[in-house]
Amino acid sequence: MYLKRLTCQGFKSFADKTDFDFGPGVTAIVGPNGCGKSNIVDSIKWVLGDQSPRSLRGKQMLDVIFNGSGTRKSAGMAQVDLLFDNADRKLPCDTDEVMITRRLYRSGESEYLLNNDAVRLKDIRELFMDTGIGIGAYSIIEQGKVDLLLQANPQERRVIFEEAAGISRYKARKREAQRKLERAEQNLLRLEDIIEEVEKRLRSIKYQAGKARNFQQYDQQLREKRATYSLAEYHRLSERQSALAGETTTLGDQAAALRTTISAAEAQTSSLDGELLKLETEISLIEQQVLTNASAITANRERIEQSRTRMDELADTRARAQQRLAVERQRAAQLRRQIETEEAANRSIEVDIQAAGETVNSLTGQDRQIAGELARLQAQSEETKANIIELLRRTARLHNEIQSYRQRQDQLETEKNRIHQRREQVETELAALLEQGERIEARGRELVDLLQHQSRISEEKHRQAEELDASRAAINRQLAAAKEYRSGLLSRRQLLVDLDRQMEGVDSGVREVLHLREQDGTGESFGYIVGMVADLIAVDVANARLIETALGEFDQYLVVEDSNRFFADAERIADLPGRVRALCLDRLPPFVDGRDFSQQEGFVAYAMDLVRFEPDMERFVRQLLGKTIIVRTLADALRMAEQNPPSYRYVTQSGELLDPDGYCQLGPAGAGAGLISRKSELREIDQQIAEVDGRIAETTDQLERTTADIEGLEREQHELRAAIYDTRTAQAENTAARNNLETGIQRLRHEQPLLAGEADSLGMQIDEARVRAEQSREALALLEQDNTAKEQQARQLDEQIGTQAELRRELSERITEARVAVGQLIQKRTMLADALRGLRSSQQASTDAVQSSAREAEDARQRITQAERTVLAAESRLADLFMEKERLSRDVFASQHRRERIRYEHEQLAGRIKTQRSQLTEVEDKLHELQMELQEVRIRTEDLLTRVRDELNIDLVEVYTSYQHEDQDWAALEAEIEDLKEKIRRLGNVNIDAIAEQEELEKRAEFLVTQRDDLRHSRRQLEELIDDLNKECRERFTTTFEAVRQHFQDMFRKLFGGGKGDIMLEQPAEGQPFDVLEAGIEIQARPPGKELQSISLMSGGEKTMTAIALVLAIFQSRPSPFAVLDEVDAALDEANNERFNRIVRDFLEYSQFLVITHSKRTMTVADVMYGVTMQEAGVSKRVSVRFDSTDEHTAAA
Repeated sequence: MYLKRLTCQGFKSFADKTDFDFGPGVTAIVGPNGCGKSNIVDSIKWVLGDQSPRSLRGKQMLDVIFNGSGTRKSAGMAQVDLLFDNADRKLPCDTDEVMITRRLYRSGESEYLLNNDAVRLKDIRELFMDTGIGIGAYSIIEQGKVDLLLQANPQERRVIFEEAAGISRYKARKREAQRKLERAEQNLLRLEDIIEEVEKRLRSIKYQAGKARNFQQYDQQLREKRATYSLAEYHRLSERQSALAGETTTLGDQAAALRTTISAAEAQTSSLDGELLKLETEISLIEQQVLTNASAITANRERIEQSRTRMDELADTRARAQQRLAVERQRAAQLRRQIETEEAANRSIEVDIQAAGETVNSLTGQDRQIAGELARLQAQSEETKANIIELLRRTARLHNEIQSYRQRQDQLETEKNRIHQRREQVETELAALLEQGERIEARGRELVDLLQHQSRISEEKHRQAEELDASRAAINRQLAAAKEYRSGLLSRRQLLVDLDRQMEGVDSGVREVLHLREQDGTGESFGYIVGMVADLIAVDVANARLIETALGEFDQYLVVEDSNRFFADAERIADLPGRVRALCLDRLPPFVDGRDFSQQEGFVAYAMDLVRFEPDMERFVRQLLGKTIIVRTLADALRMAEQNPPSYRYVTQSGELLDPDGYCQLGPAGAGAGLISRKSELREIDQQIAEVDGRIAETTDQLERTTADIEGLEREQHELRAAIYDTRTAQAENTAARNNLETGIQRLRHEQPLLAGEADSLGMQIDEARVRAEQSREALALLEQDNTAKEQQARQLDEQIGTQAELRRELSERITEARVAVGQLIQKRTMLADALRGLRSSQQASTDAVQSSAREAEDARQRITQAERTVLAAESRLADLFMEKERLSRDVFASQHRRERIRYEHEQLAGRIKTQRSQLTEVEDKLHELQMELQEVRIRTEDLLTRVRDELNIDLVEVYTSYQHEDQDWAALEAEIEDLKEKIRRLGNVNIDAIAEQEELEKRAEFLVTQRDDLRHSRRQLEELIDDLNKECRERFTTTFEAVRQHFQDMFRKLFGGGKGDIMLEQPAEGQPFDVLEAGIEIQARPPGKELQSISLMSGGEKTMTAIALVLAIFQSRPSPFAVLDEVDAALDEANNERFNRIVRDFLEYSQFLVITHSKRTMTVADVMYGVTMQEAGVSKRVSVRFDSTDEHTAAA
């Protein structure tokens, strides 16, 4: 797989569609700064899914759309396509080529396409996962990001190694599994709460369901009787509706006949109205024509008057034009005579100018001879003066040199004194730095001791924190267990309370009696009942089953104080569902028992001793349990039954019963809890809840104390960490100060011999300056002698030049006078020429005026002829208009007479329509009354149908088809209906949905339990999946890390020509477990000839080489299909650049390289080179060159 093509359209500076074709090998992109090279890298990152405008060098994502230039409009969309060759099927797509596309519109809408099909960003990222391609992968190293790659913290650096190890996909699956596990845990907790609520609701809904079933029975009977009554009512209303419908139909026919007659009359009226409207229109048209005719007559009269007036004006104009023509012809003849005179004067002046010119030329020749002699003398003078100036310049230069040597000597003396002072200062500073170094060394030892002491304290605090954390975790587990136990107790208690409140297991008759007694607030209804036997005694849970066995069915007996009142309510009790059994206190016989069983073998206890009761209840308790003995085994019971009177009952500890009346119970006690067991368990649960609450409160207090201790310890650890940090900061500062001090000492020691050398050199320079100054003074004396001779020669030449200059001045005055005379003649000639041009211009104007006047006179004559024709035509048209006016007047009169006749017929029809409308109103009033009554019957019928349909869910219309009406006692039927309503009312509030809700809750509870089991199973599967993913990730990461480490060591030595580079996993803090999946990655680099140092102290070129070594090591262990290097060679010198290019060539068998560079050496290794230029401001263009052929081509993108 490799990158085949990049296409940009509207992306940043690429306004037009631009294609970059890539093949295997190295493709270089070059161009001046700011031309858009880095926009190519941005486009690749953007199409791969980069969502950060900042990383794309913008403020918002819309900044990537071409924003226009001085000659271009902004684009409405940005689009980038990446085409990959997928012949090897490395990408999970079954096509030879894979193209991904990203578009962004000005509206903010965006889309991703995979082979022109819309996909999500997640799909694009998953497509390239574990391939080394991506916005954060190692395949793209941007401009300026080399330093960030090295300066990133160890955790951030893991991302590249994880991508190289191919575990990104596994980590993504792990994160997804962890999210699912968290959701499963949350769902499980919610499901447990829901199950608890459903079970609670299910217990309380059972009583409501029974009540709802009674309601359904009464309601069904009521619906049947109401249906019969409603059918009879519907029958009566239907008959009345039929009669009213017949009468309504008759009156409707009468009204229809009247409406038909009125409609015919109204149609005839409408026809007359149409004729009237048509006549009105015709009359209006004729009147409009009359008005138009009158307007035309007036217009023609005015046209005739205007034409005649215009004819008079044109005659005057023609006369004036003929008069101007005669005047202009006289003026033209006069101008011709003046022109001839001026031309003769001009010829005379030309002769005078020629003679004056010959005089000027003769004088000018004499002036040139004198000027030549004068120039020769001046040249000699200038040469002599130049020599003098040169001598003066050389003299001044020697003076300056002498002064410069003197100043130089003074400066050197000053500098020598300064160096001497600096040598003394260096010795003083060196002594002070050595003393300061001793203090820094002492401070460093103190900081080391302090740091060791603080580290020991920190380790001790850390150990204490771990112990407290373990203690708090144990307390939390105890508290959670206690709360869970308490929650179970509360749930069990609520279940028992619900069962007790609903009297679950109690006979329906007894339950109804107790229910009625509770509802009666006065205490009169069943007020003689003390309660149920099970409510009046208390038993420990351990003995509850034995007492239940001993009592049998007596636990549901009612305890009655007044038997007479109980018997008086016999009829009332008979109406209740089920039998009611009672124990009458006033009818109990005296209890007699004097036998002692305590000494007999197998005796355990008297049953009466195992129960608790109120003192006034002792009598009935003795009656029930006074002769019941608890024994160990059935054998003991049989033996004691033979040895003692037959009136005693025996209950074994295993729940077996031996009764004196001859019946017995064998086998284990039933699994279901009885009333006494339930009440005993409820009391015991209340005690346990109180104990658990106390234990929870105590554990909570202990947890709070432990938490407070942990928080205090954490504060101490925080303060200690801050102190350690401060100590380490001070240690680093001390180390930096020591390094600076050593640098200063070395600098001063290096400066001492330099200062001594400079002092010796200054002494030699002072001697040399003294010798050169003496030589310059000797040369100055010779130059002054030459200068005196040259000045004498210059004075002689100046006298000769003065004589020749006087002669030339006199000749110049004569030449000037001659030239003035020539100028006066030329000026006079010019004036004559101007006058001649003026006369000729006037002559032309006069000729034009003659022609214009002639044309104006002829035009006036033609327009007069045209006006005469217009007058004749208007008079003819006026006669025609008067005839048309006569005809239109006759037509208006005929139309008005016809209109009056139609209006009379219209009034007659209107009278007949009014009479018929009065009759129609009377019929419609009667019809409306019948319709109102019919509507009332229909409404009552519809109301009956709706009410029955809504309340009884019966369609009366459908049932009525088979109805046979029969008279019966409707009053008795109404009474039965009211009686059933009363029974339903006595039921009170009924939850009719309780039956369905009970079934639904039972199904839901079963479904929820199944769901809970499924969730628990899913949780186990997810935990196993996470463990498997962690194992796979560890194996892959460890293998890849070791491979990259070995390659990095080799690559570092190859790029640097030696040295040592290494990567290692960051070790956790002491006491923390080591996890290869969480450990950061450290980089160590030591270039040749240097000690191990921090990466931040390396030069730009060293950082670049180290980053390149790391990236290429990753490439070697897991090659990416392509790599983008954006000016990574900017900081490299020529030698390192050559090594870099050689390494890139070696890696072509692994990957494809796209290099953006300014380096000529890097360009030489490229197979294809693209140039990016901005021939048009703000718009990037592409220029390409392929080096494996001699053809060069330029393609405008």
